[in-house]
Amino acid sequence: MFRAPVPLIPIRAMLRASPGPFMDVGVDWGWSDAALQLRAGQLGERRGWPWAIELEGRTGKYSPFRARAQQMRVLRARAELYPALGTAGKMDGFGVLTLGASTGTAFHSLAIIRRASDAS
Repeated sequence: MFRAPVPLIPIRAMLRASPGPFMDVGVDWGWSDAALQLRAGQLGERRGWPWAIELEGRTGKYSPFRARAQQMRVLRARAELYPALGTAGKMDGFGVLTLGASTGTAFHSLAIIRRASDAS
């Protein structure tokens, strides 16, 4: 379709805001689904082990290709831990450890149909 090994169109766009050092809210919208994420915890902690709990709801209801992106409804919960890895100059480095669970249906499909001239 694009005659390139990698598509040049982003899969989704995301917006994330932090109303305080203990919480952030994110929304994303893509070709096959949309999601709302809520995350709370010691996100602004610079010492020790910052942590967070994230809840996410994802649906295919708002997809621009709703006829092709079907049966997408997923709820996720995840615990996140960010161990400090040290500093490099004035930048702090943190790792990411996560453990989570999800439920729902995550089936979606977007087919790209090849023209007969592209198949050969």
